[in-house]
Amino acid sequence: MALFGSIATVRSQTLPESQFAAAFEYLEDLFRDGLRAAIRLCGIRTGETQRIELAGGSFALEQVYCSKARSDGFYEFHRKYSDVRVIFECEEWMEVADLQRLTVKHRYDPQRDLLVYEDMEGSRLKVGTG
Repeated sequence: MALFGSIATVRSQTLPESQFAAAFEYLEDLFRDGLRAAIRLCGIRTGETQRIELAGGSFALEQVYCSKARSDGFYEFHRKYSDVRVIFECEEWMEVADLQRLTVKHRYDPQRDLLVYEDMEGSRLKVGTG
């Protein structure tokens, strides 16, 4: 299942005690001006990733990157972790597709918690700040 929208919209679609509570708390701190989280993220260099431990075994991967060309992207699936993707600055195009329409390209790798699917045309989604 995928949920799309602003942080407030997605938060309203999950239970307050859900597994995403730590992520929402982290995001609230991140988008408050002047707090350490925002200052830390703004200090990351392009191409770097920092892992931030959150409550309940959750974690955030803070990344600064240039968007890939569509041909370099891929559809992915995780069994152990759920992605909560948030754009802090700028905007990005993403594609989504129904899992039932996808064909496995690389079988599930439990070490990376990653299953990769063959390319296909999906629905394009323009995601902006927040």
